[in-house]
Amino acid sequence: MDPIVIIGSAADRMPAVNDLADYSRFREAISGAARVAILGAGLIGCEFANDLAATGYRVTVIEPAPHPLGRLVPPAVGEAMERGLAAIGVVWRLGAKPVSVSALALGLKVDLDDGSAIEADVVLSATPTPVVYPAMPVVVKTPALPLVVAPPLAGAAGDWEVEAGPSGTRSLFRNGQGEIAGFALTGTVIAEKNALLAKLGPWLAEAARVEA
Repeated sequence: MDPIVIIGSAADRMPAVNDLADYSRFREAISGAARVAILGAGLIGCEFANDLAATGYRVTVIEPAPHPLGRLVPPAVGEAMERGLAAIGVVWRLGAKPVSVSALALGLKVDLDDGSAIEADVVLSATPTPVVYPAMPVVVKTPALPLVVAPPLAGAAGDWEVEAGPSGTRSLFRNGQGEIAGFALTGTVIAEKNALLAKLGPWLAEAARVEA
């Protein structure tokens, strides 16, 4: 996906968190704030949404895709993440693309491509950037929906097999030969990660380049 270009009088007032210094500046920015808009529902966006909503902030997540984590997991898991975070107060604006950020007398306004707008005190940019993950499952820090994902290689051919149950969801990505080439586990099913890790193909010896 091409990078999202955002214009507006306050387009330069959107912090992005890429290191500890960025994180420290972001925490300063939200001190005394009540409303936070997050642009992007990848790993970073979901983790921040969980953390902020759980500590009392009113959080709105804006994501052009139809469900969160769309580049890493099947729709069923993304929808489960949507429900889990909604249960702790996160408001979703899925299928909408941010186009501009402008300053108000109090706070900021994010205009969306569907003609609507979101007002917030702070806007966090968590839009996708290329990330090289280590060759191991990624533990997503979202207590609202415990999730471990070993994403298939970007562009890999195959299909997701999803089994949902009361204790969680087991999603296996199988390649054209029927081999397990990735997985996503939620709830208590994450206990299976080591067993599934042993079944992954030799691609795991490489770092997988995906978009967070």
